[in-house]
Amino acid sequence: MDNTTTGFLWSLAFITIAAAWAGWLAQGWKRRNGIAWGAGTFIVLSPLLFYVYATTAEHGPELYKDVTGWAVLGFMVALTGAIVMLIAIAALPKPKQ
Repeated sequence: MDNTTTGFLWSLAFITIAAAWAGWLAQGWKRRNGIAWGAGTFIVLSPLLFYVYATTAEHGPELYKDVTGWAVLGFMVALTGAIVMLIAIAALPKPKQ
């Protein structure tokens, strides 16, 4: 496996962790369907990862020649997505008992 493939897998790992965290947060904190929130987060972050990659690789293709560039890309997309999902989940009302 070359560095590009390994780096892309690191990016996917970061967004998968962010999606699992969002699902856990929705389930544990607001008593919502955690699987749906986690899957929705992953579905939103996957195209975002591609979009950010496409726009940054156009201007600086040397960023993704090693694993570090891919890992930073995945971490930044995952961090942004996790913060946005935290705000969205915090805005949800708790279900009535």
